[in-house]
Amino acid sequence: MSTRQGIDDEAYRKKLGELLARLDGIRDVADPAAVRRTAEQLRRLHYDVGIEDPEKDFLEMTKADIRREVRRIESLTFADLRRDRSLEQDLERFLERDGATESAYLNDIRLKRVSLILYHYELLTRLRADDVEAWDTVEELYGED
Repeated sequence: MSTRQGIDDEAYRKKLGELLARLDGIRDVADPAAVRRTAEQLRRLHYDVGIEDPEKDFLEMTKADIRREVRRIESLTFADLRRDRSLEQDLERFLERDGATESAYLNDIRLKRVSLILYHYELLTRLRADDVEAWDTVEELYGED
């Protein structure tokens, strides 16, 4: 169950399964020219989703790369989160709550990260397919006024 104390293991597994099913439903655009063209256009807009992968640029990721990233996120430990300076204050506030557990916090952060990656990957595949509404979304957020 999801509570203000975080997400228990059962709810985590259920939600993760839903997210992975969503990933399975994404139609990957594998045409290297479309991938390259879209990445170049997005770089010109200074498009940045804040997802760093030491092995591959997010803008050029495939569905297989996203699956690998999800597996990496699944393998995160509480110690990994403690080392993440961007979570420092959030982590302390979370653990001050009555009944909050490290496991629930870890589940919460994992799901947030996987959800974020899927959102951006869905948008990216729509951009690669030249979906006009997707490009309108990006232009609205990153375009020059």
